[in-house]
Amino acid sequence: MRNRRYLIAALALALVAVACGTFPQVGGGSPIPADQPTLTPLPVAPVQPGSANPNEPVLITGTIPFTSRFFAASLAEPFVLLEDEAGFVNRDKEFAFPLAGQQIGPVEQIDDNTLKFDLALPAVPQGTSVDVDNNGQANPGIQIFAVAYWSNTWGGPFLEARDGRGWSSAYASTVTDAENDYEIVGGTLVIWSPDDQQQFPTGFGDDGLLFTEDDPVAPVPPGYSLVDLDQIPFRVYKEARPELQLLEGEVATNDYSAMSYTDAFEQLFAKVSVEYPFTEQKNIDWEAIHARVAPEVASARNDADFYRAMRDFAFSIPDGHVGGLFNADVFRAEGVGSFGLILKELSDGSVIVTHVFPNTPGD
Repeated sequence: MRNRRYLIAALALALVAVACGTFPQVGGGSPIPADQPTLTPLPVAPVQPGSANPNEPVLITGTIPFTSRFFAASLAEPFVLLEDEAGFVNRDKEFAFPLAGQQIGPVEQIDDNTLKFDLALPAVPQGTSVDVDNNGQANPGIQIFAVAYWSNTWGGPFLEARDGRGWSSAYASTVTDAENDYEIVGGTLVIWSPDDQQQFPTGFGDDGLLFTEDDPVAPVPPGYSLVDLDQIPFRVYKEARPELQLLEGEVATNDYSAMSYTDAFEQLFAKVSVEYPFTEQKNIDWEAIHARVAPEVASARNDADFYRAMRDFAFSIPDGHVGGLFNADVFRAEGVGSFGLILKELSDGSVIVTHVFPNTPGD
């Protein structure tokens, strides 16, 4: 009976051990997990930041100025991203930013026209290595990034393909040319090299395009560097806590507020009628729209009149993404007026006036 109790106790302990997923180590000691993950060693960081390398970049801070009121209203889940530029290097507009390489940082609005951000740099970034030295030999390559603002729309906290692909053309540390297929033409890139044997372009070359075969190249130091594309040759430098300003780019608001109503409308019309991308698909007759709206603008005597004309202009474009800011005063004047009477229905169904407001049509 005593041996039976020992056997039951031993079986119970074994079941507990199985349920907890642990087994005793050979030779005694503490239990270890039944399933241990196999860790893949990361490459050693080529440059250790600190007193030995006081200029090695570790944190990028900066501001994001903006002019559009619609931009501030869209700040749902904003962050800055160490944006992998392999999509631009390969001119792949469908490039999806690899999840493992998405290093993000917080964004905070500090006034009506400015955001600020902080972006910590990982010791070994997990971006896409690209070989851009054009020497015809296989090299480890370097990782190339821009700092870019993003607002997460779909899924989890990181970007997925339907949030955005390719490379940023606005609110980024780089400058792109909207009239030349959004080629990067200036600004600042962040690069990471695994050693001192990799090379990076020092200019745009004869074709004026970055990362093409005619680019002159030169060695870059290991670790992180910043590349100023606005200097020729490009300036490659290190700074522990660089400050960058993300550029609004082509989406910046055109300010016509100092112009007359007529001049402001004509400037706006000249831009919209040329740059609106769906003219053919929506069969828009810009000349007819101008012929209808221009007289309204010319007859405007105050801001409310001009707002009505601009509202008519926006409504003439059959696109739900086209609109304007809401003018509460015009709305109340057009839709919330009254005769100045308060009525009451009697038990027999008739109606009487109980109050009359002075200086109204009812009065």
